[in-house]
Amino acid sequence: MRNRSLMFILEGADNGGNIPEVSDEETEQAQAELQNDSEVISEITEEAYLGTDAAVDSADAAEELEAVQDVAVKALESGEGLTEQTAEVASIAIESIRNRLGFDTSVRLVPATESFGNTNSRVFQTKMVVEGITDTLKKIWLNIKTWIMRLWDKIRQFFAKLLGSSSSRVKIAKSIKDRAAALPSSAEPKEKTLKDHGLASKVSMGDKEVSTTDIEKIGKNTSKLAGFCESVLALHNKEASIIGAGFTGKPEEALRNIFKSYSDITKSISSLSQSSFDVAAPGVLDEMSGYSEKSDKKMKETEVKYFGPFYGGKVLRVAKQETKVSETFTGGDGKITKVSVEFKNVKKSDKTTKIPALTRDQIIVYCNEVIAEANSLDGIKKLQKALDEQQKNLTKTAEQVLSSLNSASSELTSDKTARMNFEVTKDIVIDNLKTMREFGNTGPAMVLVGLDFKLNYASASLRNLRKNATT
Repeated sequence: MRNRSLMFILEGADNGGNIPEVSDEETEQAQAELQNDSEVISEITEEAYLGTDAAVDSADAAEELEAVQDVAVKALESGEGLTEQTAEVASIAIESIRNRLGFDTSVRLVPATESFGNTNSRVFQTKMVVEGITDTLKKIWLNIKTWIMRLWDKIRQFFAKLLGSSSSRVKIAKSIKDRAAALPSSAEPKEKTLKDHGLASKVSMGDKEVSTTDIEKIGKNTSKLAGFCESVLALHNKEASIIGAGFTGKPEEALRNIFKSYSDITKSISSLSQSSFDVAAPGVLDEMSGYSEKSDKKMKETEVKYFGPFYGGKVLRVAKQETKVSETFTGGDGKITKVSVEFKNVKKSDKTTKIPALTRDQIIVYCNEVIAEANSLDGIKKLQKALDEQQKNLTKTAEQVLSSLNSASSELTSDKTARMNFEVTKDIVIDNLKTMREFGNTGPAMVLVGLDFKLNYASASLRNLRKNATT
């Protein structure tokens, strides 16, 4: 599924487990509504991931096309144009990229190699190649811009379902709470541990048995997610708004402001992560698919830290990466430091099936937490406003990329400031697109996972408790 192109997704245009079983008639409708909303949310989350990954792949492919275009532009500047041999190599590369992205390749972008036989025809055909690549780049970035709008629409649907289903969660939580409260205070669980892989998988990070401490840590980390997501988006909105203002007047000064914002964001997110969440224990990282210190170093990142864990088997990866650019644009040593922040899955073992059973009083506490959190969701509401601003900034910045593509291709190749302007703008679009997905969908979805985990946990523990209760 990962290989689907953005074009395919645009044309074609697990939230946290089962819904708890509560048998009284008052909550049957709430259960049905919650189940339906949960299925819709899962579909939205899947498309958000697929589409954004496809948009990132498209941007990577666009860079490959730009590299081919640079060769063609330099061949024009030499007055010779592409030779038959270089035209053939360019043709293979271009058609491979276009095919990967889902473009119609029945008509080749590069003319037959014999068209590059003499100087006059070579120059003319090379100009056609440069223009053809530019047209393709415009289509790619128009698709990316379209996806930004589609992603925002998906996120709005997600938030509508999340906020709309809160009343159903409150009804179910109240029903479970009332049933638990009706039991005598002396009621004891029939089993000390629940054998429930579905529940255990939401809070397990390996083969070891889940402890009460593990569950408490995950709950504490997840409770801070909405506020953290809002703060991260606010930082990226500041960055996007700087470039959204354009590079009129003094482009080099504008670039220096952008690179300074990279540094500010890096420092802010690093400190925010450390103050908000626990540092993920080595045992947690050992369970993460593909994790190793060597793999982190291969990414050429100067510092990588993991925080969490969170519900659903995820940790937060915060990585710093140092890049060398011209000193003209940084006003310093030519080095800029950026940070990438994303949630990573932890590989959970199927062997983990047990979870401590809750007591009567603990069930009531969990239900009260769900009622309070579902009734409030203030952090989620604030986050939605930050996302609205993010989408507007992203759309403007994507439009700037398209505007730059409408400029002469030779300017983007020969003018270092114009090229850096273009590269930074593209980088910010993709960076903020991934941020929008991670902190507009993945993060809030984990808040939802937490609410549903608590409901399922309380419901399963109540059934276990009632088996042993005497009235």
